[in-house]
Amino acid sequence: MARNFAVEWRAADIRVNAVSPGIIQTKFTRSLT
Repeated sequence: MARNFAVEWRAADIRVNAVSPGIIQTKFTRSLT
């Protein structure tokens, strides 16, 4: 959805950012996956 907004609003010079929650695999979270 964020990509679609970014493409649509590019002409108006509006930037779109998105944050997606989730676990990033690191040595500290390895036991969770």
